[in-house]
Amino acid sequence: MLFRPSLRTTGAIAAAGLSALLSSSAALAAAKWDMPLVWPDTNYHVQNAKVFVERVKKATNGSVDITIHSGGALGIKGPETLVAVRDGVVKIAEFDWQTAGGEDPFVNLFTVPFLAVTYDEGKVLLSVARPSFDKIAAKYNQKILYMVPWPGQGAYTKKPVVTLADLSGVKIRTGVPIATKLYQRLGASAVQMPWAEVVPGLASGVIEAVATSSTSGVDGKFWEFMGHFNRFNWALPINVVTVNLEAWNKLTAGERTTIEKTAREAEPEFWKVAVAEDEKNLKILADRGMKVSQPSAALNSELVKAAQPLWEDFISLSKFIPAREVINQYRAKVGK
Repeated sequence: MLFRPSLRTTGAIAAAGLSALLSSSAALAAAKWDMPLVWPDTNYHVQNAKVFVERVKKATNGSVDITIHSGGALGIKGPETLVAVRDGVVKIAEFDWQTAGGEDPFVNLFTVPFLAVTYDEGKVLLSVARPSFDKIAAKYNQKILYMVPWPGQGAYTKKPVVTLADLSGVKIRTGVPIATKLYQRLGASAVQMPWAEVVPGLASGVIEAVATSSTSGVDGKFWEFMGHFNRFNWALPINVVTVNLEAWNKLTAGERTTIEKTAREAEPEFWKVAVAEDEKNLKILADRGMKVSQPSAALNSELVKAAQPLWEDFISLSKFIPAREVINQYRAKVGK
């Protein structure tokens, strides 16, 4: 006997088929992104990123699933990250914004020496500079989701820096060109190198000092090589999470709105984490036997004086962004 399905049966089969198709499409539409970071898993930028991706996954009901790859596991070095995201090698990444300075010098704004030296000043500077940063990101086919600073920058050395003479000829690692120029002006022999090469450089004697933060000092276990952390607090470098625009635009409008809201809400929390981490890491350094010191008023005055010409250098290099206007707007807001 020939089976003739009823309209109800036919409808049920069609509905089931449509449901299966939609479920399959949803599965195929889910965004699965790999997110590289060069920092070790214990670093607070990595921990912040883990919180962020977990919130994104929950808020999007799993439709945007991001996998963290810390410690440079994907083989992408810091200076390569901007281009890697631009070209879609990875869809999303967290990196030191200053390492993109070779592409656009304006990203070095947060390392202009003694421009913003406290977290409160950093927040004001970011509020003024963010539109310009967004333009640079868009030029490189990506969108900024959130930005979080490193603690104030100082110098790890074998001997204490009491006067500028103590830096004379010291082979010190720097992370960005403007820091290299600063330490050269301070009399040191500055060498720019990515983070992955720092500890090997200390072990081999290629460098004998490092310009960085309390966090990186703990990450690199610098007490194994040096005995002093001179807290000059000359800058607050900033990290960024960006997403490839093509990948971003493939998301639904709802997913994009949800992720933007998640990032906006997380950013102030992550700044608080940075403050707490600085305090914690300074204690760890001291507990490991490292002498942590602030510069005297006389030394600080010399540091600031040496740094001033670099403001104009930065402004002259920033050809596509009105750097002077941004800096003047910031200084007006903080009375500096």
